[in-house]
Amino acid sequence: MKYEIIKRDVVLDAETEKLIQRKLEKIERLLENFNEDLFFLRINYDQIKKRKRYNIRLMLQVVGRYLRVKKDGPDLTAVTNEAFDALIREIKKFKEFLRNEPEFRRKIRPTYKEKINKAQLKEEVQEAFEQYVEQIMSRLYSFALKEIRNRVYQGQLKPGDIQVKDVLDEAIVQVSESIKDVTEFKEKEVRKELYRHIIRIINQWTQERRRQLSVLDKTIPPEEIDTELYEFYQPDDIVHVEDIIPDTIETPEEELEDEEMQKAIDQVISMMPDKWRQAFRLIELEGFSVEEVAMIQDRTPEEVKKTLEMARAFLAEKIEDLGFVWIEK
Repeated sequence: MKYEIIKRDVVLDAETEKLIQRKLEKIERLLENFNEDLFFLRINYDQIKKRKRYNIRLMLQVVGRYLRVKKDGPDLTAVTNEAFDALIREIKKFKEFLRNEPEFRRKIRPTYKEKINKAQLKEEVQEAFEQYVEQIMSRLYSFALKEIRNRVYQGQLKPGDIQVKDVLDEAIVQVSESIKDVTEFKEKEVRKELYRHIIRIINQWTQERRRQLSVLDKTIPPEEIDTELYEFYQPDDIVHVEDIIPDTIETPEEELEDEEMQKAIDQVISMMPDKWRQAFRLIELEGFSVEEVAMIQDRTPEEVKKTLEMARAFLAEKIEDLGFVWIEK
């Protein structure tokens, strides 16, 4: 396999070099069915002297895609082993994705167009609506996915109780029904309605799930605990708020601090009650105004402002507790 090792203030010992060769052989076996000219691995080593840690970044180019892994730790051999094991897991997931690509594409491309036709929209409105939905589909999918995952990790839903495809399909169809009599397509209004319906549908499914729980399994509804905070298991990949942290990383030390900051923000946002989290995401990440979020959440602007203030204060406090400094925009 073709690969390149780039070292910055790092000298690889014999044990680490042997480990790299073993891992490379394992990767080659995983990719034996691919043309070797289609993949290339770049291995970057850096020493973070300030923290007495080693940073390793692996980037594998395979079939026009890039699989990236970043790890750091005090032991060179151990962090190398950890990084390669993570990359191997990514390769296995990528191969699984390739085997199920048609099914994957079906899931993230809801078949809503046939249902829209039944709404009997005016031709020019239907065309504009379908084009706009296609345009913002990735953002709708991301928002719905994060909301569902948070409900799962909070214990409000079980994995598989609700699918993103079904939520988006139903939301899009409901919005199309609501505009069947309009003569002019209003992008801004439709955008608000789409997010509003996504939240409503997830809330409805969550409430239905809660009704099915036994008395011992019941949890406190989020709307009753706006001032009561709770923590739950939070995987690294649940939420990514790249929009909050500027991309101005220049050194490995800054890169590590940026990554740690992102994980901290991810964790804190996911600790928030539903209405806090939704208001924060809709305003800070999706660009809605307070008044628009009030309509989406069926609340007053004053309630949304109070919620947003609490969410920001909570975020700043928890970030500081984790050893970071939060700078309010």
